[in-house]
Amino acid sequence: MRPLVDRDLRPARARRAGHRLHVRFEPLGIGERFDVRLPLHPGSIASSEPDPEAFRLAHEEAKRGLDDQEQAVVELRSRAGTLIAAAAITTSFFGSQALRNHVHVMSWIAIGCFVALGASVLVILWPRRDWEFTLSPQRFISTYLEPTEGDPLPLPSIHRDLALHMGRSAALNRRQLRWLMVAFRAGALLLMAEVIVLINQS
Repeated sequence: MRPLVDRDLRPARARRAGHRLHVRFEPLGIGERFDVRLPLHPGSIASSEPDPEAFRLAHEEAKRGLDDQEQAVVELRSRAGTLIAAAAITTSFFGSQALRNHVHVMSWIAIGCFVALGASVLVILWPRRDWEFTLSPQRFISTYLEPTEGDPLPLPSIHRDLALHMGRSAALNRRQLRWLMVAFRAGALLLMAEVIVLINQS
């Protein structure tokens, strides 16, 4: 038999309420038809309209992602400050002993490591204006609540649009944060190299 399912054009709310689906079977080669009523269970047919609560959850997850990125930037800058402080203490303690008599080739290497470390820390600590963590209230009101054209957007649409924009901002921040992490790893390796060189010189 070949099932011929009539397209159910009733609202999704009525379908989820437990209404029946009309299925008509037509035997091949025979003109007889018979109808079968199959009960529909809630959730058996997906709704054509997304749940507004899902948009709210998407907005919350996007906001949580931006908050985590902002916290990661703050922690990375704090560690960069600790890194340059450790490098300064190491250079002042071992460098005075290594450079007391004469300047060796290894001493210049240690100095070069310290300068490169300072440059990597400067990259991390340098203030940037292209981070995207928040949306200004003025822009929010002018875009969603008091647009120049059209009516204000409903709350589910606002949640959806903000979630999409926050996802784009998170992608941009992720690329910048990746470069800062590379600079921090390079600074840590330079500090280790400087310590090794200064210990061998002293």
